[in-house]
Amino acid sequence: MNLRKAIIFILASIIYTIILKISKFLIPDIFSSIYITQTAYVLSLLVGLFSIIFGLCFIKEVIGKNNIQLKSSVYLALFGPAFLMLIHLSDIIRISNKLSLKIYDFSPWLYNLILVNNVKSFSQIVLWLSSIFIFYFFFILYKNLSSKNKELKKANYLVLFGTGLNAVFRSFGFIIYLLFPRSGLIINPPTIIYLIGFLIFLFTSLVSLNFFWKLYRIEDYSEIL
Repeated sequence: MNLRKAIIFILASIIYTIILKISKFLIPDIFSSIYITQTAYVLSLLVGLFSIIFGLCFIKEVIGKNNIQLKSSVYLALFGPAFLMLIHLSDIIRISNKLSLKIYDFSPWLYNLILVNNVKSFSQIVLWLSSIFIFYFFFILYKNLSSKNKELKKANYLVLFGTGLNAVFRSFGFIIYLLFPRSGLIINPPTIIYLIGFLIFLFTSLVSLNFFWKLYRIEDYSEIL
């Protein structure tokens, strides 16, 4: 797969994530159906996979071998999607009794790793680190973008602002989690906090959609930097 095709999947992933979040916001009980839940887990797993494919294609076609700092920022940004894929895989296995039994028969150690030693227990620190790594990637990318690509650079700046807001919000949530780990504030936050998080997500998603669309329209990726 080349970078242009990978961007198409990223655009589809962002649109899917927006629809998913809005559905949760407007219809909280929508995931009471196991079939909808299974579908959402599988699609979310694919979102993580597409993110990793995009990152690898971006390194190959845009960065090359010389820019170590930018390349490192891509690898750091892929940390979150890779871990979230593990969480979604755990969720898929958890709600499928047959699959759970097959994994246990294949390897009790693997079963314990995925299901008993719940990978979700690490989700708060991973989401926090991931938000910082994604912000760092767009910051380094902004510094490296060619001044000739004014539209892309402006779009990058908006994403940088959105991911910065998200990193601050996630940092706030992580601090709350550390101070009050059993309070339930992370799982069931006050309405105002939930609304702020939703608006930050929506803004960041929309400006990311704009960025990747402008990136898709560039004819020669070798001239981005």
